[in-house]
Amino acid sequence: MARTALTPEERAAALGETTRFAKAHSVAANQGQSTVPNANADVNLHFVAFVQASSSEDSGNAHRRIVELDGRRPGPIDHGPSTNFLEVCMGHVLDFVLRVLASLSITRTWRN
Repeated sequence: MARTALTPEERAAALGETTRFAKAHSVAANQGQSTVPNANADVNLHFVAFVQASSSEDSGNAHRRIVELDGRRPGPIDHGPSTNFLEVCMGHVLDFVLRVLASLSITRTWRN
C-alpha cells in the first residue's frame, strides 16, 4: 500500500508501531551537556511548539493559522490567523512567562 493511500488513522498507527523514532530520540537525548534523567523519573518538564498550519483553502499565507501544540493540553490551540508568526508567538510566550513569574511571586508570598 502506498503511503499516500493510508488514512490519517492508519498513518498514526504505523508511526506508533515503529521503533525508529524512539531510537532516534534516545540517541539525541543522551547527547549534549545536560544530565539525562532516568527514563522512569517523574519530571515536571515538557515542550510547547507553535506551528503555522495551513487551512484547506490555503493560498499563500492568507489562510494560515498559528497553532500551539502542548502535550499537557487535550488538543491543539488555534491562536488565529498567521499575520506575523514571530510577533504573535512571542506575545504568547511573554504572556506565559509573566503568568509563571506572577505565580512564583504569589507562591513565595503565600509561604512566607
